[in-house]
Amino acid sequence: MLRISNLSYKVQKKLILNNISFEVKTGEIICLLGPSGCGKTSTLRLIAGLERPLSGSISIADRNVTSDKIFIEPHKRKVGFLFQDFALFPHLTAKKNIEWAFTKTNNTEVKELFKQINMVGHEDKYPHELSGGEQQRIALARSIASNPRILLLDEPFSSLDTNLRNEIRDYTILLLKQMGITAIIVTHDPDEAMLIADRIILMNKGEITQSGSAFELYHKPVDEFAASFLGPINSFRGTFSNKLIKTVIGDIPYNERCSAKELNVVMRPDALKIVQSDSIHNKGAEAKVESIKIVGGVEHIRCSLVKQKQDEDHILISQSAENLLKVGDRCNIIFNLDKIIVFKRD
Repeated sequence: MLRISNLSYKVQKKLILNNISFEVKTGEIICLLGPSGCGKTSTLRLIAGLERPLSGSISIADRNVTSDKIFIEPHKRKVGFLFQDFALFPHLTAKKNIEWAFTKTNNTEVKELFKQINMVGHEDKYPHELSGGEQQRIALARSIASNPRILLLDEPFSSLDTNLRNEIRDYTILLLKQMGITAIIVTHDPDEAMLIADRIILMNKGEITQSGSAFELYHKPVDEFAASFLGPINSFRGTFSNKLIKTVIGDIPYNERCSAKELNVVMRPDALKIVQSDSIHNKGAEAKVESIKIVGGVEHIRCSLVKQKQDEDHILISQSAENLLKVGDRCNIIFNLDKIIVFKRD
């Protein structure tokens, strides 16, 4: 459905996108994920034809819409765009906002859209008379009314409060899937990306760091940036010798071929577990409990290693809440070898 090849984009003298390439299949929901300023929204604007690239090409449904010699105007690309602020016309009713997207007014299709977004009875209300969630639904209906080949959504849920955001997000994804709409969604929230995307494209400093499923990015990150952006990590400096990586948390067996001697070992909080110091499993690193926070059925524990003083040796652990620990307790930390991630040190 969409092919982006070697796309670069510059604003004045600042390079915003540096030679990015990716493809999107028909019916696929893609998330562009990354920190602010990494080029996510610029990518959407280039696809929509709202900006011109420095170089590279964009094809939609096997039609070249952007290249060195070709530039198709936005209204001829059959691309829908849902903006972060919804961009509803304040002087038009909900019905008129949706009708605006049609070349010719089609009352049957408009009625069907109101049914699909569960907004029957709100047709004659103005945007200021609608809640944030209702405005978002009208904006979504308007963006799909023209039957776009691709729908682009720029942080579509960020302005909603938490409970409403979850409800509207789930509803939006369900509707997109039911209608078979190809969509690219920009977000800076890794949890949101993992919940909604068929595939995540992680961006940083104008480049694509990694592309893959939520499982791949979370459990098989390509570097420490990717690992840390998808969720909390513990990072330990390690020295590799004789199939062992020596770290402050213990020696880690490592049978992979490795020419580097200096490594970084990354463990997510759920890869670690606390056992009591008098436990028969007390072979782990000795630690002291610094803080405990319980969220639902999980306790998030911050520990310091007894034999270390540096702040970098504070360790985050997430485990099933058993309410057996208290701040100041001495304990031992063990780790799951299957959940260890190893990178060469930069």
